[in-house]
Amino acid sequence: MAIYSIKRLLLIIIYSKVLVMMLHDMVIDTMEPANLKTLSGLHCSFLSGWSVPVQPGSCPFHRHRGFEIVYHRGVRGTVYAEDGQKIDFVSGSWVIHPPGQAHFQTSLTGGEDICIHLAVNGPLPEQLRVMRYIKGTTDRSLAGDSAFLLKPAPRMNSLQQAVYDHRGTALLLAQSLQPSSSAEAAGTLQWYAAEACRIILNEFNTIRRTQDIAARIGISDHYLRHIFKDRYQTGIKDFITSTRLARAKNLLTNSTLPLKAIADYCGFASERHLCTAFKNAYNISPGTFRSAGQK
Repeated sequence: MAIYSIKRLLLIIIYSKVLVMMLHDMVIDTMEPANLKTLSGLHCSFLSGWSVPVQPGSCPFHRHRGFEIVYHRGVRGTVYAEDGQKIDFVSGSWVIHPPGQAHFQTSLTGGEDICIHLAVNGPLPEQLRVMRYIKGTTDRSLAGDSAFLLKPAPRMNSLQQAVYDHRGTALLLAQSLQPSSSAEAAGTLQWYAAEACRIILNEFNTIRRTQDIAARIGISDHYLRHIFKDRYQTGIKDFITSTRLARAKNLLTNSTLPLKAIADYCGFASERHLCTAFKNAYNISPGTFRSAGQK
């Protein structure tokens, strides 16, 4: 019986190694060259796996030192990350949290969450450094690997640990192959950035803090600055300043308003702040610019 069990474990290890190698090749074929070396060396250490009954409500912020892979069975709700990311998930979907990411979940329906924890040895591939959302899949190996990882032996020997390590690595790589419904998330991120842009263009003269814009949109200031720069290739504070300066240039050219009035109208703290920002941007003072335009 013992010999049979060892043979079975060895066969599982061989199967898992082959599967991991195939998945490495499949993932690498779909990735940018910068990710090839990182993905080819990806190896996970299995930490734990369990099933959690879920009732409607919220759980507190928490984080894990490794990946947390959560399969939502019958559960629908929203997961929030500390950096402002938000994903609305449905039953039958997966959410993958990168190591160390604090997050909490609000569940609208009851059900069961299957949680798998994996540590990654080495640098993280780029696509696994952010929260990923997979809205259903036809890949049955995901469910099979998850079910297997849910039932670790209480005290595993090195051979059993190797089996779980390889199955965990196969699970994470297989999920990297799935189209992330971060297509939806990407649409949401674009909306956040576009809404911030709209607010700035309409209210540039009354905006005092970027935190106020972020609060209105419903995300953190840090996260807003990140997605805004990613979308528009400029910092949000720089965009506010350039919008104010563009309006100031228009008023300097087409009105006789004094500089103090223009500074107030455009949202600058003072005439001196307007002059400093204008000179830094255009290498000319507002007064000289206006005089040159009137000649």
